[in-house]
Amino acid sequence: MTENIFRQAKRLLDKKDSGGELSEDEFRLIGTAEIPLLVRGCPLPEEMAVRDCLETLAEIVEGGY
Repeated sequence: MTENIFRQAKRLLDKKDSGGELSEDEFRLIGTAEIPLLVRGCPLPEEMAVRDCLETLAEIVEGGY
């Protein structure tokens, strides 16, 4: 099974935070995954981290929410 876009974006943010470099395509994937956060009004940034919102969306897509 392929990772959904939200899980991929979270993994890439983790990679970036641990000092890894991201390609332009990886940055684009993160930006694409963040679109639903802007549309749905996910409580950012004070109330919930982007990473946590992406994790929640990944779980919803995977049917575990």
